[in-house]
Amino acid sequence: SHSASDIMIEHANSKTLFAGDNVFNGRMGRFAGDSNMIDNIKILNYAKSLDIDTYVPGHGNSGKVDTTINPYLNYLTIIQQESKKGYEEDLADYEIKPFADKRLANYSDWDGYDAQLGKHLGKMLLEIEALDL
Repeated sequence: SHSASDIMIEHANSKTLFAGDNVFNGRMGRFAGDSNMIDNIKILNYAKSLDIDTYVPGHGNSGKVDTTINPYLNYLTIIQQESKKGYEEDLADYEIKPFADKRLANYSDWDGYDAQLGKHLGKMLLEIEALDL
């Protein structure tokens, strides 16, 4: 989801999921090349459905679903919602950014937030346009 080469590995005995760069915690990932943000949302929802006790992100602290998966999933979902709304209103990514930034105030201290927010909105906007969601 994050890219064509990122995988997740489940260690069933310890109920641990090594999520790779499909999950970031306290840091923003880059979505470039063959990455797909919409698929990243799908895979995080799938990860939540597993019988897992510990999630190990590609970057950041490991933890339970509420402290590891949900924050990043929420971030990506807000990016998708705001981009879809902007697409429907024929707005550019830079016009969507102020609205998304308000909803994402809890993420402003994540490493790379300022540098990646606009890029994430632009990428998501392109994905939504390609699918015409």
